[in-house]
This record gives sequence, structure tokens and C-alpha cells, in this order.
Amino acid sequence: MISSQELQTISRERIRDARVLFNNRAYDGSMYICGYAIELALKAVICKNLCLAGIPHTSEEFSNIAKLKTHNLEELLKQTPGSVSAKIKSNYLADWSTVLQWNPEMRYAPIRGRQMRSQAGGALQSAQRIVRYLWREI
Repeated sequence: MISSQELQTISRERIRDARVLFNNRAYDGSMYICGYAIELALKAVICKNLCLAGIPHTSEEFSNIAKLKTHNLEELLKQTPGSVSAKIKSNYLADWSTVLQWNPEMRYAPIRGRQMRSQAGGALQSAQRIVRYLWREI
């Protein structure tokens, strides 16, 4: 198991990684890592809400909570407490719309480099706002 607190720590590190990548003009990588920071924060909130010690680390551990074995941010948000989901959809709607552009398949996308600067900058800012809120919920 990976504890909710450890998920939060990893999420914080992924945001830092995304910031470092962005500052070093690795825009594609920055945007990609932002999505994982949000995914980890959402999973930490879900674990806390379900009173789970943490998120499973192996396939066997996932057998009882298969819904957590997804990278789909919208599906994960649906699994958070209603108050969290409602707050994201009302107070962070523009940010949420921005981060929903992420998906794990981006790792196979051709590198767009400087063309991604604006999009990656927006994704980083949006991801930072959303994870700060989610970290308070853990």
C-alpha cells in the first residue's frame, strides 16, 4: 500500500518536477507530469474518504477497489466526496477544464516543444491551484 500522505508527497514532487521542466523549456514533459500530480492528489482524497490505509501497489491489492485503477481524471473526481467534486466544478471549473486536456497517452505524442509553451504554462498554473485545494482535503 502507498499511504494517502505518501501520495500527497509524491503529488507535491510531481508539481515541482513539472515546474522545473517548464522552467527548462521542456513544455511537453511539464504538461505530462502535471496530470500525474492531479491523479495522485485525487487518489489520496479518495483513499481518505473511503478510510483506506492507502492505494494498492499491486494488482492483487486492487481486486476490491478496481475503480481506483484508472488514470481518467474525470472518473477519479466522481469518486471523491461530493463536496470536493462540487467545489472543483464550481470554484475551479476553468482550471479543471484545462487539466482535462491531459491523458496518460500523451507520453506517445510527438514532441511539440515551444508550441506547447502557452498550453503547458496554463496547465501548470491550473494543476497547482487544483492540487493545493486537494492537498487541504487529504
